[in-house]
Amino acid sequence: MIYLKPLEQFSKRMTTPCYMLIVVLFMSACGGNPTKSVSPIYTLASLEREINQLELKNTPKATYRLIEIADELRLLGDTEQAYGVIRRVKSNNLSDDQYIVYVTIASDIFSDDQSIFQSNELLSNSRLQNLWDRLTTAQKRQFHRQRAKTYSQIGDYKASISERIDLDKLLFERSDIIENHESLWLDIIQLSSTTLTRTDSTQDPITRGWYELANISKQNASNLEAKRVSMNVWINTNPTHPAAIDLPSDLQLLNTLIAQRPQKIGLLLPMSGKFALAGKTIRDGFLAAYFNQGSEYRPEVILYNTAVDSINTVYDQAINAGVELIIGPLQKDKVTQLYQREHRLVTTLALNYVSLSDRQDPNSSVAIQTTSNPLNSTQNGIEEKASPLMGTATNTSVDRNAPPNDAQEPSKRIPETALAQSSSTHVGLSEGNANLPFYQFGLSLEDEALQTANRAWLEGNRYAMIVAAKADWSRRAVEAFTARWQELGGSIIVKRELNTDDSYSTIIKSAFNIDKSESRVTQLKRLFGKNFEYEPRRRQDIDMIFLVTRAKEGQQIKPTLAFHYAGDLPVYATSQIYNKSQTVGQNKDLNGIRFTTLPWTLYPEEYDKGLTNRHINVPANFSQLYAMGIDAYYLHDRLRQLARLPNTSIFGATGKLRLGIDKRIIREQPWAQVVDGEAAPLTQLTQMMNTFE
Repeated sequence: MIYLKPLEQFSKRMTTPCYMLIVVLFMSACGGNPTKSVSPIYTLASLEREINQLELKNTPKATYRLIEIADELRLLGDTEQAYGVIRRVKSNNLSDDQYIVYVTIASDIFSDDQSIFQSNELLSNSRLQNLWDRLTTAQKRQFHRQRAKTYSQIGDYKASISERIDLDKLLFERSDIIENHESLWLDIIQLSSTTLTRTDSTQDPITRGWYELANISKQNASNLEAKRVSMNVWINTNPTHPAAIDLPSDLQLLNTLIAQRPQKIGLLLPMSGKFALAGKTIRDGFLAAYFNQGSEYRPEVILYNTAVDSINTVYDQAINAGVELIIGPLQKDKVTQLYQREHRLVTTLALNYVSLSDRQDPNSSVAIQTTSNPLNSTQNGIEEKASPLMGTATNTSVDRNAPPNDAQEPSKRIPETALAQSSSTHVGLSEGNANLPFYQFGLSLEDEALQTANRAWLEGNRYAMIVAAKADWSRRAVEAFTARWQELGGSIIVKRELNTDDSYSTIIKSAFNIDKSESRVTQLKRLFGKNFEYEPRRRQDIDMIFLVTRAKEGQQIKPTLAFHYAGDLPVYATSQIYNKSQTVGQNKDLNGIRFTTLPWTLYPEEYDKGLTNRHINVPANFSQLYAMGIDAYYLHDRLRQLARLPNTSIFGATGKLRLGIDKRIIREQPWAQVVDGEAAPLTQLTQMMNTFE
């Protein structure tokens, strides 16, 4: 049963001078929509008494009154209480007109509460379908929008697209049409190129046209010139298509993006010392993307070694060489120093994030959001070692016509003959161009933790258990997950950190209170003086597990969970849980775990073999850095798009990239589930059975 919160607890959530929430309700005729006229004033306690009485009556009039109360609570901004009331409505005794009002209000409440599966069930109900011809045009528009939104949240993008196309036929205002087209476009570009290519020839011309245009955009994602040419051909072929009349906003920007691309890029990376292998792996990914995109646009790239001079000195060298865009540096301390520089004369795409304590930009009053990155330390495989890539590092320029070498060693893919001494004879930009944008992009594990919290919540989980490795990287992930989970309204029931003192079995047994269950049985045996059969019971107040370990630990933890009666709980993890280089037999112990991973792990056919083949010999723990280098190149001429169109994303090698606050690139990786020891795509959300409501 769902209960309203006690009055004193509820009142703390509202800005009111007294410790009592006054809910202004209305009375309306039962046959139509709830009105907004003000009538008697109720306290929450009296409101709860009324709700209980209405439930006991169980008449159409009483049921409709519950709907009115839920709607008023929603309008007052208390989604949680509105959700609690609407869940108590038994709609089977409502008239058809009342049922339509119920679906209208309940779907809004479920959507606000992010109860997307309940919203989907309600909007797909056969009774609503049978009443469709009785709906007004306005009601049909609302239900199409709600369905499209719900399908999109679940990940059923094709169904959402279908709803948007049907909605389009009911729209007359130009602003509504454009808004619907933009939402449709955001859904359709989520589909893979493989899905878009398999366009059904029986589809109506409008649907087929959207799919064709999206496929053009996806297949030419790394080449703006090729995208523009193919797009213009499509427009000439489909001049009356809605998308040809009003192009999606990101395609409208193509000419601007192409015209404003930088012609000289400064790539600031460590080429020697402690972070040399990391820097060179990113460089290799960057140059692989550079040479892979075609010859229409080949900016000059000057490589600067940040390990030999201070970052300000290196930056000055790049400015004096006439670079129009800085990419780098990589280490957090250098990123922070560059961020704090009083005058930044060109746009910068940093490859890490600014520390919390140093987040204040002298050129801005906006604070930087906290995050961290593996490149703070050597705990993620970035160790100091002799590098086979280059000897004494110098600042070098890339030969724009030299193709990458496909030698076996990742260090030798970019031949030394393609690199030459850089020139410093160019005049730097004037200080009149100071305060240009400072973007931040990196492999933030916190992004994965936030993504996990969001998905677990949408799938219906509310009470989490956390099992984490004893390491700085896992603690950061746990902190990010915990903050987001509690912000959503979830509870952390128990946390356990793996250590060398206790076995994994002991840790899991304690976390689920099975040791206490066994202790109670032992006491009973002593009390009655005889043995008897029993099965220990685990605690029942947990509905999901967030596992923050590497594959080796996960392969032991997952079977241990099943052994201790927790095999039915969904387990979510970060990308560290799955190591593709291990055997299928080893990874079978991870079966059922949901985790995020690099896109090309799941969809290798989506990426040009010229990119993926060259990363085959990159050490496993550096694969993400190679992908990061690819995305640094992809981002360099699309930063303006992300800044001007914050709802758009770029589909890169490290995931879906969008711009967050403070020009921080937010990264979302695709979801996978371990099935028979292999990573299988998990494209849609799955409704979890929550037994605590």
